[in-house]
Parts: sequence; C-alpha cells; structure tokens
Amino acid sequence: MAREECVEFLNRQGDVLRGILHYCDNGKDRRVTIITLNTGLNDMVGWHRLQLKLARYLADNGYNVLRFDNSGIGNSGGEIEEGPVNEIFARIETGHWSQDAASAIDFIENMLPGNRHVFVGFCGGALTAIHSAAWDKRVNGVVDIAGPVVLSNEEIADKKDPWSVQENVKNYK
Repeated sequence: MAREECVEFLNRQGDVLRGILHYCDNGKDRRVTIITLNTGLNDMVGWHRLQLKLARYLADNGYNVLRFDNSGIGNSGGEIEEGPVNEIFARIETGHWSQDAASAIDFIENMLPGNRHVFVGFCGGALTAIHSAAWDKRVNGVVDIAGPVVLSNEEIADKKDPWSVQENVKNYK
C-alpha cells in the first residue's frame, strides 16, 4: 500500500482544512494529483468508504491523491450556514466550496510542485469541480461522478424515486 499522510492547510477564508494525502507508488509516478471533492455534506471518506478505496487504488497506480473535508464538515474548521438541507445542497451545487477546491490546489502546489491537477467530484462535489475549473486555470481535468443535473429545491425533494414508488405500491397491495 502507498504511503498516506494526515495533512492540514488553510482555505482562503482562514479555516483549517484537514485531509489525507495518498502518495503514489514511487516507481509509477505519473506527476498527477487527483483531488477528490465530497458528496454534499459527507466527509472525505465517502459513501461506503468509496473515496478511501478509490484513493488507495489510484495511489497504487501512480497518482497522488488528496481527499479532504470541506470547511464546516468532518474534521475541518469553519461553519456551514444553517438552513433547510435543500438550500444547503443548492449552495453546494452552485459553488459554495469552490474556494476550498482552489485552496487544495494551493496546498498541492507546495507539497508536490510540478504535478498536474485533476478534480474527481462525487455528486455535489462534481459541481464544485466544474465551478472551480471554470475559473481556475490550474485544473487540468474534471471527472464528474453522478453530478446532479438539476439543482436541489423543494419541488424535487417532494418527488419520489422509482424504488420508493415501487415499495409504496407493494406495501399498499
């Protein structure tokens, strides 16, 4: 397994962001750092440890990987403005943490100078990646994993997914 290190860096608002830097297998260094961006309000581990598993796989295959908690989440400092979860999701989906993503690149440029930077965003993190890449020319690529195609709102929250509808019909019968 590749070496992993707990790291801390400041975002542009002065909050301490905490994460894990997975160093690539030295014999396979591709000179690329993958920066994972979290799903909504979840921390850097991800659903069912997805980000951890992905980071270890990528590090074993020549990529450095940084996964971190956004400001106000998990082990990082800062606060998230309270409100209905749909409003919080809408803020995330419209770039709320794009400055944290830029701060992650600042950090990586100091730790691993000369590396290219690729964002891998999960759900709302995919939209953070897109917003960040739109104005930060240091981003060399974006991988969008299940990014929302519509913004969160009350109308969408009231709609049922097909599985829920099927379960409700089965229970009704």
